Amino acid sequence: MMFVIVVVVILALLFIADYAVTKRIFEYIFAKTEETFFSKGISDIYSQYQAQAQKADEWLAQYEQESLKITSKDGLNLEGTLVRMVSDTNKVILAIGDHQSVGMQDMGRFAEMYQELGYDACIIDSRACGNSQGQYGSFGYYEQDDVLLWCQKLIEIYGETVEIVLHGMGVGAATVCLVSGQKDLPKQITGGVADGAYQDITVQLRHLLNTQTQLPVEFTLMMLNLICKQKLHFDFKKLSAEKALQKCQIPMLFIHGEKDSYTPSYMSEHLYDACATKNKQIEIVNEAKHNGCYLMHPIAYQRYIQNWLESIA
Repeated sequence: MMFVIVVVVILALLFIADYAVTKRIFEYIFAKTEETFFSKGISDIYSQYQAQAQKADEWLAQYEQESLKITSKDGLNLEGTLVRMVSDTNKVILAIGDHQSVGMQDMGRFAEMYQELGYDACIIDSRACGNSQGQYGSFGYYEQDDVLLWCQKLIEIYGETVEIVLHGMGVGAATVCLVSGQKDLPKQITGGVADGAYQDITVQLRHLLNTQTQLPVEFTLMMLNLICKQKLHFDFKKLSAEKALQKCQIPMLFIHGEKDSYTPSYMSEHLYDACATKNKQIEIVNEAKHNGCYLMHPIAYQRYIQNWLESIA
């Protein structure tokens, strides 16, 4: 009997210890912070990334920039910037950055490319990013509804004839995929670009846990999901870009770096296969790492965007 009690106590202590560790990991993954738990595969191009962002910031300074605000369904104040770059246009991109990114810093780099293609740019700080409120990001679960509110804001500004292209990177790309599968999308959303999207939150976290930790993967996933239910009130099963794309209603362009070790390119291949829309394209960019496709090959990247936009015009 004593042996059984000892075993139960040991198991209970191990569970409590594992829960405490997993809770800390959850905070690193989902909370608004400049720290990251999974750093391999995203830090090695940081200096080049920052240089490109600085150059973009200097270029953007020549254009009128209007601060925009919306309120999310759960009462968060979310902020964005509308950059008017083209006179008398009814076309605008809604740029959605990766998790823990700052909109103008991380997505402003695409503005010049879209200006040449006749688009203004609305660059947003997602919840728990930049100047937007929120303690936690949700890897697209709540952000997909935020994006639709941003689209309504753009319809108010530009009118009913506006054409909105969603362009997301990383988690922002997965958010675009999630939006694409929603019912009754505004007709003004004319397409989506998903650059480096994850396939499914469970698949993504399993990959990172396998490649960057020595933790028991399935148990840690179970605990992360439990904490997610407690803190963010949704189950990982409800967060699948792949499943959302099975109901996709808009043209889609998938872009992914060939050497992305953080979110491997096979994920975009799965997303492309799952995508229900007939108007879809995929580009795997040679040698590019996580969020590095435009950094590595800006001319080819613009050609992908231009050819795709022409195909959906």
